[in-house]
Amino acid sequence: MHRGRTLVGPVTIRVEDPFGLLRIDRPVVPAEEVVVVPASAPLAAIDTGALAGAVSADEGRVGQGGSADDSELRPYRPGDPIRRVHWAQSARRGELHVRQTTQAQPPEAVIALDVRRESYQGLGREDLAELSDLGGDQAFEHAVVVAASVARALAARTSRVVLVSDGPSGSTRHAGDVGGLTDVLVGLADVRLRSDARPVTEVLPEVRGRDVHGMTAVVTGNCTAEQAAELVTATSGSSRGIMATIVPPDPVVRGILDRGGWRTLVVPVAGATASGAAR
Repeated sequence: MHRGRTLVGPVTIRVEDPFGLLRIDRPVVPAEEVVVVPASAPLAAIDTGALAGAVSADEGRVGQGGSADDSELRPYRPGDPIRRVHWAQSARRGELHVRQTTQAQPPEAVIALDVRRESYQGLGREDLAELSDLGGDQAFEHAVVVAASVARALAARTSRVVLVSDGPSGSTRHAGDVGGLTDVLVGLADVRLRSDARPVTEVLPEVRGRDVHGMTAVVTGNCTAEQAAELVTATSGSSRGIMATIVPPDPVVRGILDRGGWRTLVVPVAGATASGAAR
């Protein structure tokens, strides 16, 4: 089992006499749910450098604390982490207020995972030789591993990491608002590939409304020029971007992302052709 949820147990002890006249079953361990989170793919030194370069302390907008002297207060909004609530001022004003620091703080990161089947099943044999005829499922599993790898790398450099993806019925799935990396990995254990999923560009505007700042990492199987242009337009100018793909993007896509200030990471499946390079 590579990722997901499963039940372990229950464990029952059976005692019976040699003649088979008496048999007692006694449960000693109840069934428990075990969550298997994705593993990590090795990121090359240049990839790690790109991740570090995409995160800058001066990009941070919202801190985790601070005193009244170095912070501004604003009314609480749904989705704000409870750790930012200024309890003394909230009690004085009669409603919840949160700190919004003006000092530079480590930024927050959004990891947007593309869950559209078409983004993975369209990969050609030259790109993913052993995966091209599997409907994109195995390629998507590798993308989940890439997302987990990027999340682990960014969690060491940011104050908060949030995972977003398109959920059923057009809803946006968020993971990591409070628990950070652990919640993100659990969210990646549950994510599924869908044929009716919305593109990442339609999900990101909903994320920006949750007061997340700093940077955006998009993980997908492949990126077209149209998708790259939409992503650059959808993210705010203050947000730095990372495009993590399974196959190297063509020069046109790279040019669009470069001009938009995005960095490109290519984390190919083992055994895939090595055309292209991480930048």
